Amino acid sequence: MSLVLPNLYIGGEENAKDFEWLKYRGITHIVNCARELKPHFPNEFEYINLASEDVHTYNLNDAFFRSHKFINQSLEAGGTVLVHCSQGISRSSSIVCYYMMHELEMSAKEALYFLKESHPIARPNQGFFSQLYCPF
Repeated sequence: MSLVLPNLYIGGEENAKDFEWLKYRGITHIVNCARELKPHFPNEFEYINLASEDVHTYNLNDAFFRSHKFINQSLEAGGTVLVHCSQGISRSSSIVCYYMMHELEMSAKEALYFLKESHPIARPNQGFFSQLYCPF
């Protein structure tokens, strides 16, 4: 788990199922990027489930747009967001990179380098990273 930007965390399932960790960090909203994972505390946090698969051919375009909107709305409402997938390596990293690209006007490469400073295990698979260059 890593704090990427103010009120924006990235992590894996271990973080997403640790209620005390979530509460301690003030998490209010959760972006679940993994199809195989279900929300652990649906009555305690607001979720968006992207149901993506960690295969390089999976199209993340819809997930990029939906998560960007959800994160912005959550932060604007004063919330704190956790973006997670199973391990916190590929899917969640792709979503956070996309968010940073659009909010901080970064290239895909710049966003990934920035993310790796706080979350060294970030490593979008090649298909996802390619989609960051052309998300339409």
